[in-house]
Amino acid sequence: MIVRAPFRCSMSEIQKFILSKELWIQKVINQQTQRTLLQIPEKIEEGEKIPYLGRWYPVTWYEQKTPLIDGFFYLPQTWQGELTQRKLIRWLKKEALTYLTKRTAEWSADVQVPVNSIKITTAKKRLGSCSRKKDIRYTWRIMMLPPTLIDYIILHELAHIKVHAHNKDFWKLLLQWQPTLPSLKKELKSYIIV
Repeated sequence: MIVRAPFRCSMSEIQKFILSKELWIQKVINQQTQRTLLQIPEKIEEGEKIPYLGRWYPVTWYEQKTPLIDGFFYLPQTWQGELTQRKLIRWLKKEALTYLTKRTAEWSADVQVPVNSIKITTAKKRLGSCSRKKDIRYTWRIMMLPPTLIDYIILHELAHIKVHAHNKDFWKLLLQWQPTLPSLKKELKSYIIV
C-alpha cells in the first residue's frame, strides 16, 4: 500500500492517521478484492480466458480470418504475436458498434426516446455518455459485461437524453424503465473494467 502525505508531515502523524482510518482502509481493500477484473490481456495465448458479454471464453487459434465465439474464443492464427491484443480490440470495437446500435435502437423504440447517432470510444472510466444533440457514446469495454448490465448502461444514456442531470427525476425515470435498477447498480459496481 502506498500512502501519500504532505512533505511536512512526520512519520508518527502519518502512522496515527492510518491507524485512525484502519477500519475504512480494510473495508475498501475487501471491496476491491471482491470485484471482478474485466480486461483484455496484453499477451494472449492458447487457453487464456477473454470476457465477452458476461462470459469467459478460452482462446484457441484457428485458420479463419475473423474471430468466432462458440464455447471458445477462436482467434485467427495470423493474429498471433505482439499485436494480438490490438487486433482483438479493433474487432471488439466493430462488434460493439453493431451490438450497441441494435440494442440502443430496440430500447429507444421501447421507451420512445429518439437517438441521433452512436459512436464507440476507448474510454476507460466513462462507460457511456450522451450529448444534448442525442448522440450517444459507449466505450467498447462494456462488451465484456453481461447483457443485462449493457442494457442498464443503454437505458442510463437514454434517460440522460430526457433528463441531463443525475437528479431525482433522472433516477425516477430510470427506475420506471428498469425496476431492477438498485440490483443492477450494485452488480455493475462488482466489476473493474480496464
